[in-house]
Formats: sequence, C-alpha cells, structure tokens
Amino acid sequence: MQNTIFFLCCVVLMSPGTETSHAGPPDPLPERIGATRIHGQDAFDSDSIRHDGPEQWRWLSMPYSRLVLNPSLITERSTPLCDLLALHVGYYHGAHPERMQALASIRVLDAQASETTTQRWRHTLDLDGAWTAPDGDWAFQGVTPSVAHGRAMITVAEGGDPWGHAAYTVAPPFHARSGFIRVHVPEATGAWALKIGHDDLPVDAYIQHDTQRTGAYTYDLSQVDGWRGRDAFDLKFFAVGNGSRAALASLELELRDDDPDLGRAASVSTCWRPWQLTFEAAYNAPAVTIEGSDFFYDENTVVRMFDIASHAADAVALRIEGRPYADAARIVHAENVLSFEQHARAYALAIAQKTNNVYRKPDAFTLEQDDFQWRLTVPVQPGNTRLALTVAFASGEDAAALARDRAAAERDIEARRAERKRTWDALLANVPAPTRFGVSGIDAKGVTPDEHRRAYYAAWTFLIQNTLPPMPENDYPYPQTPTGKPSLWAEGASRARASAAWESFFAQQLLVFVDPDAAWDAFDGMMSQVDADGWLDGEVLPSRKAQTAWILYAHTGDAARLENLYPPISRYLRWREKNPRWIYKEHDNPHQRDSNFVDSLLLDLQFMERIADVLGHDRAEWQNMTERVTKNYLQWFFSNDHEHPVQYYYKDTGQRDPGHATWVCSGLYLDNLPDEADEALLQLFRSMYNPNQDLAGLDFYKHPIGSMIAHGLRQRGLTDEANGYIQAILRDIIRATRFSENYSYNPLRSWGVEDSIFGAATIIEFTLLQNGYAGSRGQGSGVRE
Repeated sequence: MQNTIFFLCCVVLMSPGTETSHAGPPDPLPERIGATRIHGQDAFDSDSIRHDGPEQWRWLSMPYSRLVLNPSLITERSTPLCDLLALHVGYYHGAHPERMQALASIRVLDAQASETTTQRWRHTLDLDGAWTAPDGDWAFQGVTPSVAHGRAMITVAEGGDPWGHAAYTVAPPFHARSGFIRVHVPEATGAWALKIGHDDLPVDAYIQHDTQRTGAYTYDLSQVDGWRGRDAFDLKFFAVGNGSRAALASLELELRDDDPDLGRAASVSTCWRPWQLTFEAAYNAPAVTIEGSDFFYDENTVVRMFDIASHAADAVALRIEGRPYADAARIVHAENVLSFEQHARAYALAIAQKTNNVYRKPDAFTLEQDDFQWRLTVPVQPGNTRLALTVAFASGEDAAALARDRAAAERDIEARRAERKRTWDALLANVPAPTRFGVSGIDAKGVTPDEHRRAYYAAWTFLIQNTLPPMPENDYPYPQTPTGKPSLWAEGASRARASAAWESFFAQQLLVFVDPDAAWDAFDGMMSQVDADGWLDGEVLPSRKAQTAWILYAHTGDAARLENLYPPISRYLRWREKNPRWIYKEHDNPHQRDSNFVDSLLLDLQFMERIADVLGHDRAEWQNMTERVTKNYLQWFFSNDHEHPVQYYYKDTGQRDPGHATWVCSGLYLDNLPDEADEALLQLFRSMYNPNQDLAGLDFYKHPIGSMIAHGLRQRGLTDEANGYIQAILRDIIRATRFSENYSYNPLRSWGVEDSIFGAATIIEFTLLQNGYAGSRGQGSGVRE
C-alpha cells in the first residue's frame, strides 16, 4: 500500500529548484502576501462571505499585527457586541499577550440630563507588607499567606488543589450600582486571577481570568457577568499553579450609585467581514441610530467609525469611556489624544469628526480621566454626524510618544477602509478555489453549500491574519504562526510563547500557499529553539517537524533552507524517539508511551527519509529508527488483553490503558504495519464509524488525528468511508461554528483552545480533498483525481 503525501504538497507555488532568500522585516501589504497566484479565480468579492448570523465570528486581525479584536482568552469565547458597543482588544507584547476587555465603550446620553454621581465611595487597602485592612480581615483558602520583600504574598499550599485564594468582604455605606476595582500585582510565579462572589451568584464570577502578567489593572464592575449592584460582596484574589505564589501590593475601589444602564443601546446587530466588523445600534431616549465599523488602518492601528443619525430635537452627547490599561503615572492627556503606557507598551486614543470631507479634531468635546476611568464626550447635533475613534499601539522605547503620534496622525480613513477590502479581495482570490461545496451522500444536517463556502474562505482569512511580527523584546527576530491569535494562547517555547509545537506547524504548512517567506521564517524560528539534546521547550506535542520542512521545500524548492534545518530536525527526532509522550507543566511521566506520539513520529520519519535523499544524506539512520519505533509501536499498543489497540502503555509496570479510541485510529495512516495490526486499526475505526452521526460516529475530533485518519482511509482505497468521514467532519465543524482545537458530540460542541488553527486547517484540507486534490508519493507535484 503506497503512502500519500498530504494534499499540502500537491499544489506547488514554485517549481522545485527555485530558491528564496531569508526574509527580513515584513514588507507592506499587499505586496508581501498573495504575490504568487494559485489555482485562483479572476475576481473575488470578500463581501460575499460576510456573516451576520447569530453565531458569526467576532475575531479580526491582519497579518504581522500584534493586535486582534475580540480575543477569546484560550477557552473562554469572545462575546457578541454588547449594548455598550464595547471594543475588546488583545495585544501581543513580551512573554504573555494582554487582553483589554472593554478598552472603549459607548453611551448615548441626553445632553440635558444630569450625570452627577450622587454618592461615591473610595476605599483603599494598602497591602504593602501585611495582609491587613482597616475594616475587616482577610480569609484564606488553599494558600499560605506571608510577607516577602515588603509585599503581601499568598502561596498555593501543597497537597491540595493547584490554586487557592485570599478573600475580603467589601461593604460600602450604600447600595453600589457601579464602580471600579484597581489592583496592583507586582509578582506572580504562576498565574493570578480575581473573582467576585455574593449570595446571588451560583459560582464566583471572574473579574480577571488567569493571567501571568503583572502590574496595575483597573476593572469596571458593570462589565462583570452577574453584577447588578450590591450592598456587600467578596473579592477573591487567586494564585494559580502548584506551589505558585502571587503578591498583592494594593487594592483600591471606587463604588458609585450611577445607573449602569444609562445610555445603552436598545438593540444591536452586527456583521463579520474579512476586513471589518460592522454594527448597527438603535437608542430610544434619546432617539439615535449609529452605523459603525471596526477595521485595521494598519498593523498598529484600529479605527472605529460612527455614522450617527440623531432624531432628537436638541443636541445629544456621544460618550466614549474606558478604564486605563496603564500605570497611573503614565497616562497623558494632550489635546484630543489620551495615551496609556505600561510594561514598555502603550496605546493612544484620538477622536476626529468629518467636516467638509476631512477628518479633524472636533470643535467641541471634553476629555477627562482619573485613575479609574476616562471619558471622551462629543456633542452631536440633530441630523447626521460622522466620527472616528483611532486607537494606536506601540511597543519598545518611546512607546507612548509613538502611540500618540500614530493616533493623532492625519489619515484618509474611508480610503484606507476601502483599500483594506481590496486587499482581502486579492488575498482570497489567490487561495485554491474549489468548485464543490456542500455535503452529499450523507445527512447534511442543514449545512448548505453557501455555508460551506463561507467557512472555507473564512478559514483562509483566519490563517492569513494569524501571523505575528518579530518580537525583539523577547529576543525573537522571527515571525510567528500562533496557535490561534484570538485565543491569546501563550504556552509555547520561552521566546515564542504564542507558537505551539503542533498547531503552528500546520499553520506554516498552509501559509506556504500565500506567504512562503513567512512560513519558512516562522519554521526557522521554532526550530532555532531546539537545544543540543533535541529538546524544544514549551508544551511537548506530537511531531510534525520533518513533514513541515518537506512541505515548505516541496512548495518553494529551497534546498539551502532545508539543509540549514536538517540538524535541528535530526536532534529533535532523536529526542522524540526516547520521549514519545505528552509533557506539559507538572504532567511529565517518563514511563508513559502514547500511541499518537509514536505514530506521528513514524509519519515524520517517512518525510525525513525524503529530506535525506534530496540533500544527499544517508537515510539509514531514519530507516533504522523507523524499524525500532515500529517494533515498539506494535509491542506497546497491540495486545490480546484488549479488544482493540490502546492509546497508552507504561514501561515501568507493563500496563496498557485503552485511552481514547479516536486517537488510536491515527495509526491508520501508517503503511508498513503487519496485516493483523492494519486490520485491528480498521476494525476499531469501523466499530465507531457512522457518517450520519455527529463527527462520523467518533466521539472526538482534533485536526492532526482526523487528517491522519482521512488519508489512511484514502490510501487503503476505502473511498466511500474516506469521503463519508471527510464530509461528516466538514459538516460538523461548520455546525459547531468555531475554529477550535477540539470537537465532541452529545451535544456537538467545540472546546479547548478557541479560536485555533486546527479547526481552520480541517476546513481547508478536507474541502480540497473533497474537490479531488490528492497526494503523490513522488516529487511533490500537483495531482487532481
């Protein structure tokens, strides 16, 4: 049975032998991306894949930008646009990206109405050196309190849960309806979090999800799920991680009796497009409607445009407000620009009004701020008004000044928005253009060809946006292909934490279609971190290193770059043979053997033999390793003690654990197994397979596993089962609505890292397989069935 190369090797951008140089800093778009046309179409209108349904995507970014709109925070989904039209931003800087929830929110107010706060209560808990408070005591659960270096510290206790908290009861002198909380966390060896609890909440609500970032942060209580005003509530400060500690230097509160519902929209509708997120909001009192859009002016700048139609008899006020993500001493208010700086990153906001076809500083506005909140108010006259809020970011030296300059720069906003659409039209015209969409021969479960087409091009949009620039603050001069930019995942190798040693390689395999230099550079960067022993730090995941190198070579013909990468790939594969298991933080069992880690290594060794042949190296080492690993694979995971092959084997005890049957089925990809093992794997798959059920009857889906299953079925000539499996998975990822790490059923759901390249990669690869793109064991040439 002949093995086949994944479809990624099939559609070649450049003929083998054409070398490319190592790229420097990214060139401006659109010149850098999409310069090579692949089986494209003459024109593509990216508006044709807009999504205005209830499960629409909310992420938005652009290639080589550190910014992403509406980040989902790994496992917490991004939320729909709320009635305060909150603008949520994620920013990649330093070791861990920052999630800026409600960086700017909108209220529409009657200009004549009183906005006076009748009651305001400020309360400060100075924790510099002791867990003391002026009107109450702290309570501790699962942690040991201490004082260290003049800081109030909590350390997760041994022997219990890998987290714990210090709790304090807040009791204002009136019923607090709104307010702010500001904490200063100067140190955290693991992660820290902040929650709020009261009698009406079944579980505590997050104010700050787990984060490893330190510094001072301000939180708006009106943005906390479950907050509806309280006479008293508990604040819980968490340290997260076995043996971890977190310090709290200060905690400040400002509670108010303001109406938190003041100025909210009565209705909001939204739409996703590859180049912008649009919204329409209607207000009852005063009678105002707003049509707006959020888009990327450039890699560092986001613009929110407002077309305001006021039907009120008198002027109304548009109030843009937010809490500062900055150290209090680094907030600068100058003319119509407000800037915030922290941790060598800064952002700045500026308001402009369109007058005589030019955007300039409004004639009348107010801009005020304190440690807890800033407010920018613009009077809006009856009739039509167009405003634009610019939010610009910068990092490094003089970040604040650079951000202010970017925010205040004169710009042709409407022309740039139109240009951004043209760029995405061109980019999506250059991806492989299938002609067959939809599901046939199995239960479509309501999925239409139009929905499939939209998901396919959205997956390419996600992939193309999903590139980070070099990050010099981490001593990392390479671009990254993150696990999923909107997820803010950051558990990879120490200098490139956004890059997972699994998802990111699949992203590079796909990105080579449209940006081969970035694909190579990102791969170079990850492999540059492999040490002399073959260890790549960060989460240890199944190997796809040699496969990725071969695919990049097959598309570009760059043998010189392949040669440079041969040593680190070799070191890694030698280390992997000794460690075919998952290693992540405290999970590190040296005796465990995982079938998917082993069969993924065997997959990679097939590609390493091809690489050795191309480069003129002796392939004997890889052939010998394949023989040893195959022998171990059969001994470890196939046994008469179990009905089917198993996922886990433990060398110290000789015990086997069935584990997850779907993971075991990735062994279907292997083509050098004895007939008995082949048949055992096929029977395990068939014992679950039913294409009319969710996920084709297999109760779990993850792209690397599913891809190996699909190709394994195809190379066995099991066309009906392969096509049924491919179409069922396409159908159900579309139904699940998210590009996620994992999918399960009963009920069908996406979970794990969201949004992730895995879901997008499946949509792309399986759609192309459905359209007849097949692999060739030969030289990576394109083949159509």
